[in-house]
Amino acid sequence: MKLLLTSLGIGAVPGFVEGATGRASEGLHLGFIWDAAAAEAEDPEGQWQLDRLEALGFKATRILAADATSAANFARTLSQLDVVYVAGGNSFALLAALRDNGAGLALVEAVRAGLPYIGMSAGSVVAGSDLEPITLLDDPRVAPTLENYEGMGMIQQVVVPHADGKLTHYPRSIFERIDREYGSRLPLLYLDDDEALLVSGGSIRVVESP
Repeated sequence: MKLLLTSLGIGAVPGFVEGATGRASEGLHLGFIWDAAAAEAEDPEGQWQLDRLEALGFKATRILAADATSAANFARTLSQLDVVYVAGGNSFALLAALRDNGAGLALVEAVRAGLPYIGMSAGSVVAGSDLEPITLLDDPRVAPTLENYEGMGMIQQVVVPHADGKLTHYPRSIFERIDREYGSRLPLLYLDDDEALLVSGGSIRVVESP
């Protein structure tokens, strides 16, 4: 698998894409999965994230996982992409969208088969093993259909973004509480907003992503 899980910065994206595809981002077909952003009042279309990606030269297509009629239908959509980007927003809205119609299963299969995956914030969180600690960051009530908070399990760690506490709505005290309540039983992996988790060739490491 080839994954780049970011917190906020996308500085590591060009290098990741070139390493994963052998090509620069210019002209590559990127699927922009924006279900997490759709649950956010401030920017429900995730436009600021899409603008940054298009500035890197990607040819982007908006995708709502919630609109997929089946896992097979979603798999066909993914098969037309060079790269998939899963946007930030509400992690639980995203998890529900991926689960309700089998889209998440198709996404995991495509990534395991070689489709490069870029996540930002919520898009990084759902790639991990468990979202329970994220109930202290995002409101799970937006996704009443969820029966549990298991992630897609592409990595075994639990990604906790924005851990430097620089965003006003995610102060350091929240991360201290996450550590107290979950640190002894879950493999938490904290990412500052200028960091990303790079997964490639069986290795996993934190890299700079300003």
